[in-house]
Amino acid sequence: MALLIASKLPCVLCGEQQQQRLDKNHKPYFVCYACGTQYFVRGKAGRAKLETLLHNLQKHELAAKASAQTFYQMQGILNEIREVKAEIKRLNAEIGIFVPDKELMQARDALKKRLKHLLRELEAIAQERGEEE
Repeated sequence: MALLIASKLPCVLCGEQQQQRLDKNHKPYFVCYACGTQYFVRGKAGRAKLETLLHNLQKHELAAKASAQTFYQMQGILNEIREVKAEIKRLNAEIGIFVPDKELMQARDALKKRLKHLLRELEAIAQERGEEE
């Protein structure tokens, strides 16, 4: 009976993720149900190379997840920037030229400060990601 362990590898023919299994002698193998192939890893050298490959794939997956998280964080800031800019534009139209509303001007100025803060935050994230890479 085959045992399942938590390692996956893409099939070389179709790219579907294959779950690593262990045979009765605890040697790794893969089965691709999409295209019907089986891959057996034999010998100490083969198992060592497989372990290195799986480690590198896992490390790449973690890096991809971190990049996605940063991307979503930046997207959130960009959305807020768009909303703040739209509100500033709306307030500018509402303030008036001849008799400006001081409270609306204060609100607009506060939004301009928020916009500058958001831009600094976005720049800090970009800078941090640049240093990591």
